Amino acid sequence: MAKEASVRAFKCPSCGAPIEPEVGNSSMKCPYCNDTVIIPSSLRASAPLATAPTYRANYSPSSNYSRDTGYSDETYSSAGSSRAPKFITSRLITVFFVVIILGAIVSFVLGFNPFGTLLFANQVMTFGSKGIGQGMFQNARTLGVDGNGNIVVADYENGRVQIFDPNGKFKSMFTVSENGKKINILSEGMAVSRDGKIYIANSPDVLVYDESGQSLGKISGDLQGYRHVVIGADDTLYALSGFPEDNITRFKKDGSIDLQIPNAISSLGSNVSTSYMAVDGLGNMYITSSSADAVFKYSPQGKFINQWGSKNSNSNHFDPGQFYDAEGIAVDGYGRVYVSDVNTIQVFDATGKYINNFEGYIIGLTIDSQNNVYVTTGNQVRKLQVQRPSGK
Repeated sequence: MAKEASVRAFKCPSCGAPIEPEVGNSSMKCPYCNDTVIIPSSLRASAPLATAPTYRANYSPSSNYSRDTGYSDETYSSAGSSRAPKFITSRLITVFFVVIILGAIVSFVLGFNPFGTLLFANQVMTFGSKGIGQGMFQNARTLGVDGNGNIVVADYENGRVQIFDPNGKFKSMFTVSENGKKINILSEGMAVSRDGKIYIANSPDVLVYDESGQSLGKISGDLQGYRHVVIGADDTLYALSGFPEDNITRFKKDGSIDLQIPNAISSLGSNVSTSYMAVDGLGNMYITSSSADAVFKYSPQGKFINQWGSKNSNSNHFDPGQFYDAEGIAVDGYGRVYVSDVNTIQVFDATGKYINNFEGYIIGLTIDSQNNVYVTTGNQVRKLQVQRPSGK
């Protein structure tokens, strides 16, 4: 290539720079010194432009240099390529260290590792906004997912229940009322079975609907009244009742009572206010309260197994295993227990060992059969994919 270039190129008489002849012209401007140069007659024919000679880098183009002077794109880019990669690499290294430093600051101040959080949970879908129209919410506090992935979301004060397809597209809605009055649907006051039955706690009873809004009857409660409902992996219905509301009731398929655990938290010496409950795939029951500062685990036979957790007195600082105001609980198919607190969702194994944390303040929490986590923040629903346990 250099040999071919030496035949087609000629040197500027003024500055000695190699020049590519402009086809069909008898003279041209030197791109380096701007002097007029006579093109040798032997090079005025319509010959193809030569590829840039390798020795061109010895010359520095003038400030008004342009590609029209005859340099190829390849030659032009190579002139500055020795500096650009070093500049970009330097910037990337700087950004990397800034991220590390910020992560260290967050870890120190807030007490959790943001990198582990990002790896554990990944938001894959979000929908909804504040309002009264289709697909909009007014303080939605509870949600559930059926066996087909349809998402059911309930507003708190107006009794409105909306159904969405697995992609978050609005399908239908209906309003729950009792004796002509719209009811308040509490956090964890609604649960959805795999076959699409919707259970809504309306103390003292549990109301049952299908996803079209058709009433399927109700499960009559006792004087203590059912205030929260939970569906197990086998579609078994559980409810919480009482004042304080830490009485656990498990129902048979016909709606009759199968098991009762009275005072599941208060009998162990802990304070109880609003309580929340979850059930794993083996039928173990987990219950917590916004004032208990702990998670309490019971066997399918109703026997107390263990508890974990302690009080966090600072809502702005996170410490693994401590709770400021636990407001929701769920269990995935791997047996991991998710507890939502003021500013985060903490994740534990079935024995109470801390695993990770993610998200921020949420109101409603549920997990589908594919182990995706769904949360509601009042006016929006988010779906998150979570990391599988190692070896799964």
